[in-house]
Amino acid sequence: MAAVASSNHLNTSGKLFFSSLVATTFGLGVWQTRRYFEKEELLQQREQTLALPLVLLPPYSVCDKSELRGDASPLHRFEVGFYPPLRGGVVTELKELTRVNLIGSLRCKDTILVGPRGPPPGALGKSGPNAAKAGQGGMSTSPQGYYLITPLRRLDGKGTVLVNRGWIPKSMQDRTDIICAECDLNGIVNVTGVVAKMEQPKRFSPNSRSSMMSANSDRTATSSTTGSTPKYKKLLWMDRVAIEEETHTMGLYPPYIIQTKINNGEGTSVIKFPVQPDVSTVGEFKVTPATHAGYAITWFSLSGFGLIMTRKLILRGR
Repeated sequence: MAAVASSNHLNTSGKLFFSSLVATTFGLGVWQTRRYFEKEELLQQREQTLALPLVLLPPYSVCDKSELRGDASPLHRFEVGFYPPLRGGVVTELKELTRVNLIGSLRCKDTILVGPRGPPPGALGKSGPNAAKAGQGGMSTSPQGYYLITPLRRLDGKGTVLVNRGWIPKSMQDRTDIICAECDLNGIVNVTGVVAKMEQPKRFSPNSRSSMMSANSDRTATSSTTGSTPKYKKLLWMDRVAIEEETHTMGLYPPYIIQTKINNGEGTSVIKFPVQPDVSTVGEFKVTPATHAGYAITWFSLSGFGLIMTRKLILRGR
């Protein structure tokens, strides 16, 4: 009798285990399927937005409300969700992925380096070991380097913008001649880019400032007498509050613009740093719809396998 009871107990436990396995894996498959269709819809919206004509950056443009974090900065703590009129102008919020053009002067001394990261997809070539793939803009097998974030004061005086000017390899992280090259072009630059959002911290995100290096107090160009080279401050990820504080743009709520490369018909054999992404790759998903589809197939397959095992176990117990 004891053996029979033990056998029945094992059968019941097995049925419960495989039934829960079937239910869980099937639920994960449904979730991945839902994410697939959501990503497909978002992908269509992204392509439609990027296909719109280039527009001039509206006066007094600011970042999206969702980027404000009231618990991370003394200023944001008291003004979260509140955009004060700047010099009496009308404040404009920009739609993400809007293609814009603006003219202004770069404040190169306030440049922040964000990384280490891989280069933008296709920036160093369409194929080969240096060609970052979609969704590999972070830590990848590609060469590692930094993105340059520099505040730009608009030529018309109607606002300040944070511009991601592109990517440089680690070997150039102290090259003032590279980092400040655009700043020496009569002080005025013409930037074409895409409106984007900065990264939001996750539950276990490290402190963005953990990799920050000390900087010279004046961050001036290399001294001709001492030969000393300034160190630009580094952040681990696109932390809006930290970047605003370190670029002295706190309280201006500057929009974040990713500068894109301009296809002017020149050859691509010579790479000029910093390198910018092509507009078609901006805003690509780290997890593509195809990946979600693959995950869904995997979970549904496991669910089917579990269903077969459960059925065999039930029939064997009769």
